[in-house]
Amino acid sequence: MLKPDGQVGILEFSEPKGGPMAGLFRLYFRHVLPNVGGIISGSKEAYRYLPTSVAKFPSRTELATMMKTWDSSTCGFYSWNFGCVVLHSARMPSRLPRTGEK
Repeated sequence: MLKPDGQVGILEFSEPKGGPMAGLFRLYFRHVLPNVGGIISGSKEAYRYLPTSVAKFPSRTELATMMKTWDSSTCGFYSWNFGCVVLHSARMPSRLPRTGEK
């Protein structure tokens, strides 16, 4: 749970779920990136874990739903690059209402 008036931001890679970019992203992310990253860095393994990690991470809607359980006053997500990059954000009100108070 966030402290009163606290904020959180989570910037993540995400797999596009549909459209023409989804297939291109998967091809790039699962095959091109590990090979090119491995050549440049000298460690292919350093880039092989990333597609698996992204695939296991909750989807943008699943994570937004989880964050809403924090009783935050604002919670949402913004996506860029056809859904490949997502920023989740939430802000806790400065004071939580007491039981029965609105």
